[in-house]
Amino acid sequence: MRGTWHLFTYKQIPVKVHWSFLLILGWFGYVALSEELSAEETGWLIVLVFAMFSFVVMHEFGHALAALRYGVHTRDIVLLPIGGMARLERIPENPKQELVIALAGPFVNVGLAFLLLLVIWFFGIGSFIEIKEQLDGLLTFKGVIVLLFVMNIGLFVFNLIPAFPMDGGRVFRALLSMRTSREIATKWASSVGQILAIVFFIYGSSVQHYGLMMIGVFIFFAAKMEYESIKRNSKVEPSDSLPLIPIRQVYRSSFKHYSPEAEMLGPIQAFIRGEDPAFLIREDTTGHFLGVLSSDQILKAIEACKENEPIRSFYDPGVLRLDVHLSAREALSLMRSSIYQIALVTDEEQPVGVVDEAALRRAILLAKRCIQ
Repeated sequence: MRGTWHLFTYKQIPVKVHWSFLLILGWFGYVALSEELSAEETGWLIVLVFAMFSFVVMHEFGHALAALRYGVHTRDIVLLPIGGMARLERIPENPKQELVIALAGPFVNVGLAFLLLLVIWFFGIGSFIEIKEQLDGLLTFKGVIVLLFVMNIGLFVFNLIPAFPMDGGRVFRALLSMRTSREIATKWASSVGQILAIVFFIYGSSVQHYGLMMIGVFIFFAAKMEYESIKRNSKVEPSDSLPLIPIRQVYRSSFKHYSPEAEMLGPIQAFIRGEDPAFLIREDTTGHFLGVLSSDQILKAIEACKENEPIRSFYDPGVLRLDVHLSAREALSLMRSSIYQIALVTDEEQPVGVVDEAALRRAILLAKRCIQ
C-alpha cells in the first residue's frame, strides 16, 4: 500500500503504518492540550494510545498466523486511523478455513480481555460498580487498565457485526459458503454489509460521530469492491472439466531472484531478454523471500531511467506460495485471484521452484487438446 512507513517485521510479515494514522495522533495531541492535562495524565494517555494500537496489531496477527496454518501468507499489516488491516495474499476457498481465519482476530481480543480482567481482579477493582468508578478517573493506572478491558470486549463485539468486509461479514460469508456458492455468499454478505454501512453513516451523522461515518463509508465501498472482485474472478475461473495436471509438471526449479539491495539494472536486462515476466526478491542474509518485482515496476524504472536505483524502492512486498501438490487448474485459479505475476512453488514449506500464469495456461491448454 502506498503512503506507508515500515515499523517492524515478525514471522516475515511487515507491519506498516499509513500516513493518515498521523491524524489520530494529532487528535490525541489536541485532546491533551485542550483538556489541559497534567504531565502524569499525558503520560497515561500515551500509554493508552500505544496499548490500543498494540492490541490492534495483535488482532491482525491473529488473522495472519491463523492463515499461515493453511499455507496462506500475509503481504503486510497496515495500521489505519479506523484500525488495522491484514492483507492476505488470498482468501482460502475452503469456507471452514476462512471461518477460522476470520474468528482468530476477535478471539485474540477475548484472550487480551481475560488477561486484563485478571489484572483488574488482582488490584481489587473487580466489581462492576468499582469499574464504573474507575472510568471517571480515566487517565490513571487503574482507569487505563479498565478502559483497555472494555475496549477489547468492544472490539470483539464490534468486529463480529456481519458487515462485510469486517470479520463478522467474513464469518457470515463463510457460513453461507457452506450452503451455496462463494459468489452468491459474497453477494449476500456484501449486501448486508452495505445496508449496515448506511445505518452506521446515518446514525453517525445524527450524533455527529465522524469516526462512525468514516467507517460506514469504508465498509460500503469495500463490500462493493469485494463482491465485484469475486464476480470477476468467477467469470475467468478455470472450468472443472479441465484436466488435473499436477503443478510439479509445470514449475521451473531454476529461476532468478534478486536482493532488495541490488540495482534495478539486473532485472531490467533479464526482463528485456524475456527470461521472466516478474522476479522474486530474496533477502541475502536470511534467505527469506520478501516480494515480487513485477513487469509494471520494471517498466516504471525503465521510463524513469532509474536502472541504478536499488530494487527495494520498486518491489511489491509479499509472495504467493503454491503447494507442489496442487493441480495446475487450482494454481491458475489462485494466481488469477492474486496480484502476482509469478508464484513460489513449495514442498513442505520449502521453495522448490517458480511458476507463472502463462506456463499454467499453456500446460492446461496442451493437455486439453491431447484428450480431445
